[in-house]
Order: sequence, then structure tokens, then C-alpha cells
Amino acid sequence: MAAVDLDFMRRLAGILAFRAGQRAIQAMRTLRVSRTLQASLRIRNGPRLQRNLHIPQYWALYVHDGRPSVTRTKPPMIWFHNPSLDPRLIAGPFGPITPERRRDVSRLSKAQFKRFRAQGHLIIARTVSSIAKKPFFSVGPGGAMSDVAEVLRKEADTRIRAHLRDTFPDLFRLHRI
Repeated sequence: MAAVDLDFMRRLAGILAFRAGQRAIQAMRTLRVSRTLQASLRIRNGPRLQRNLHIPQYWALYVHDGRPSVTRTKPPMIWFHNPSLDPRLIAGPFGPITPERRRDVSRLSKAQFKRFRAQGHLIIARTVSSIAKKPFFSVGPGGAMSDVAEVLRKEADTRIRAHLRDTFPDLFRLHRI
């Protein structure tokens, strides 16, 4: 019995992850999801042959799952028109990201707040309206990526057959794999 070709399996996993990423981007375009989210979608290598689709923005979850309206009186909610100017964000591999741990979250000093507000860089709000969900990663029935398993199965089938044909040409001729 032939040994498993791990190099082929790694390449196949990479190709399938790339195809899944392409399908995710198609789903995001179909649902008219933010261009920022579309541009930041990355495929990351996980343990063994696992690949993960990743979007670094914390608010991607709100776009995907939806969110009720939010009202906050003190302190107000503050965003920057251009997130790269926000000193509260930390450097990430694909640009600034919101800290995940509470201890890494910082606040603007009074002087920073006044300076950024005077320069017109801030968005200040006490109430934010609700967001309808756009489940761009949903693979369930009727989901934006409900066909991803079939697309990946066909791609894997084609690649595996071609690999077997190249690896075992005699067997392929005999059995028409």
C-alpha cells in the first residue's frame, strides 16, 4: 500500500482554503458587506492541515450576526474616521486592531480627545442604531455559503484524481479511476 503524500495533502489543503476564501468573498459581495471586511479577509494556517478564514475587525461579528441598537450616556461611544489615527488600537499583522483583552484597552487622554475633536477626526455618539444581520459565513440551508461544501468536494475530487493519475498511471489505465 502506498504511503500518504503529505506534501500533496498540504498543497490540497491550501488550495481548498483558497477556494473557500474566494467563496467567502463572493458571499460578502452578494450580500453587499463592507469593502473593509472584504479586503481584510485572510486565510491563516492552523495546526496540521487546518486553515482558518479570519477577519481582524471586531465589528465583523456585528455585521454577520446583527446587533440591536445601543444607547450609552456616559462616556459616549467614540470612533475615528480613520482607524489608523486611533492611538487606542494596537498594531496587528494586517493593520491596527482593537485589543482583545480588557487590560490592553486604553482611553484617550483629555488632551488627545480635545486635539482629535478639534481636527475633526472623531465620531462621537450616544446612540447607535441596530444592524440587520448579513450572515456571509453561514453554511446552513439558505446561507450565503451553503454551497461551499459541494464546491470544495468537487475541487478536491478533481485534484485527487489528477494526483492519482500522475502517481499510479498503470492503475489508472486499468481501472479508469
